[in-house]
Amino acid sequence: MVLDLLLDLAAAVSDRPDGRTRLQQVCSYLGLLGLLFGAWIAVSSEPVVGFGLAVAGGGLWLYGAYVCD
Repeated sequence: MVLDLLLDLAAAVSDRPDGRTRLQQVCSYLGLLGLLFGAWIAVSSEPVVGFGLAVAGGGLWLYGAYVCD
């Protein structure tokens, strides 16, 4: 179940619609990585740093995923 969710997320990031630029694709990919690493860091060692990274990653991901002209 978790693997299926991760595969769906990877497919959503790697599929590039016609309206999405390369910058938005990169922001979507890096944002998802930042969101996941931020959550991991927040749980494992530094909650403040992890939360900050997760918020920045979430912002990048939202820009890349939903801001299409």
